[in-house]
Amino acid sequence: MALAHKLDMHVVAEGVETPEQQRALAACDCDLFQGVLFSRPMSARAATQFLQTGR
Repeated sequence: MALAHKLDMHVVAEGVETPEQQRALAACDCDLFQGVLFSRPMSARAATQFLQTGR
């Protein structure tokens, strides 16, 4: 993460499943997170609906 930040890049952690993982990554200055902690995988149609309606 330090190298990416020195190169003016953002770091995305994939596969974050627990709040503990998110906290540990955030403590290391990880910029963005994705994984089942935030949402289960969904179809393009379901993702579009979720983004449009918040549900």
